Amino acid sequence: MYEGVFEDSACLFKSVSLACYDAYFGRTLVFYQGAHFPVLQCVWPDAQQRFPGQAGYAYSSTNQELLYPHENNLLS
Repeated sequence: MYEGVFEDSACLFKSVSLACYDAYFGRTLVFYQGAHFPVLQCVWPDAQQRFPGQAGYAYSSTNQELLYPHENNLLS
């Protein structure tokens, strides 16, 4: 968890799933000639300071699109 990135809350950086690379990083795939590069997604909490995967998290696709496996626990 990182403090100080946003003024009022912490954030996490999660590794983006390789399954998302084609849809989101097409030109980067061409540049690197394949998926041989890491991508991190900055993830922020909801209004109650809960992160995706935590009980009660209020997910909204208009809030942030999650590009990593997130079925159960984000914080692991």
